[in-house]
Amino acid sequence: MPHGAHFERLAQVDLCLDTFPFTSGTGAMEAMWCDVPLLTRQGRCIAARNATSSGTHGVPELVAHSAAAFEARAIELGARPGELQALRQRLAALRPRSPLFDMRRFVATFERGLEAAWARQQAGLAPGRIDIPP
Repeated sequence: MPHGAHFERLAQVDLCLDTFPFTSGTGAMEAMWCDVPLLTRQGRCIAARNATSSGTHGVPELVAHSAAAFEARAIELGARPGELQALRQRLAALRPRSPLFDMRRFVATFERGLEAAWARQQAGLAPGRIDIPP
């Protein structure tokens, strides 16, 4: 399916329900791009926290901490279309300010990282950690 058609179809979804214990990564980002609320469950390992760190876009009411809380929240949101619409609007307002979608900043930071790596190599230093300030 062409990417544009995929996003058009995804934008029609009212609520995405995440998987567990392996939460979504790209799927969470795509839902966020389309302003579709993604309900996720946060676990202990990184695979169970992926969507929490990216896909909920700083909206804590989309993060459940147990299976029972996830199920209850999904049922609650399904019964409240007005709340889902308000969440969509909130996500739409947050997205333009999100560092996850600020490509200019990403490119500038990536370029500074490459320059720092090149400078280390030119100085004869071994590969090592490079911290790039915001």
